[in-house]
Amino acid sequence: EQRPKYITLRDTFGHWEIDSIIGSNEGKKESCLVLTERMTRQEIVIKVSDKSARATVQAMQRLKRQLGRDFKLLFRTLTSDNGCEFANQSGLDALGVTTFYCHPQAPHERGGNENNNKLLRRRFPKGESMKKKTQQDATEAQHFINGYPREMFGGRCSNDLFREELDKLPLRNPQKVYDFFNIK
Repeated sequence: EQRPKYITLRDTFGHWEIDSIIGSNEGKKESCLVLTERMTRQEIVIKVSDKSARATVQAMQRLKRQLGRDFKLLFRTLTSDNGCEFANQSGLDALGVTTFYCHPQAPHERGGNENNNKLLRRRFPKGESMKKKTQQDATEAQHFINGYPREMFGGRCSNDLFREELDKLPLRNPQKVYDFFNIK
């Protein structure tokens, strides 16, 4: 109820949905943190050691360090489900990004993330252990999704739209950001 209605419209940049995916019970400890920008559907996939609040906060802190001062321009809000991996509210608040939580059993409140997770499952099939998957595997899946042509974008991909939005921002280190997202 507290998330501003304009975020729901998907016409402003910098609002992200966040979730985790796991593989099989054998590799259940292993997971990927998945972030989807609501407007462009741009994806970030981060391999984490486990599906815990600690690992989630550490991954987000690493992401913030990688993007430097531009992190605050790229991340205005996060919307997550109520999973245990998002339970460290103070750790998420320390990122300087407002976090909203979906209602229980309401995945449609972060529907872009759910749809991108379906694409991600092409590379990380449900029921298959993630134990041997690496950050390189996650990054390759991220690039696949971000370069995937979308009917809703008139055949354009998320990278195209994301680049247009990046070009509007006063980035301090644009090349670092473009390199991170593999945008030419």
